Amino acid sequence: MIHVGVNGYGTIGKRVADAVRAQPDMEVVGVAKTRPNFEASTAVEKGFDLYAAVAERKPRFAEAGIDLAGDVEELVAESDVVVDACPSTPGRTTTASPAPTSCGSSPVTRRGSRG
Repeated sequence: MIHVGVNGYGTIGKRVADAVRAQPDMEVVGVAKTRPNFEASTAVEKGFDLYAAVAERKPRFAEAGIDLAGDVEELVAESDVVVDACPSTPGRTTTASPAPTSCGSSPVTRRGSRG
C-alpha cells in the first residue's frame, strides 16, 4: 500500500485525493490546509484526516470546530509520497511579494519510504 499525503485541498487537491482514494494500492494519509474554510470542512466530512499547513494557525481550526490530525510535517512523515496541490501564490491577488514554496511556511518534500 502506498501512503499518499496531499498538500492543499482546493480545486486540484480535492481531485487528487479522490483519485488516490479510488486506487486499490493507495491510501490517502490526509490533506493539508492553510485555514479552516469550506474545503477544510469538506475534507473532514469526506473522511480525510486534516493537517494544518501552517502550524501557527492550528488554533484557528479549533476555534472553527474543525479537528486536526496534526501539522504538515507530520503528514509528510506519515506519507510515502506527498502531492503538492498548492497554487504558486496561495491566497494572494497580487504578485508584489514573492510566492512561498508550498501552501504552508516551509517546502514539502519526500522523506523516504515507510517501513
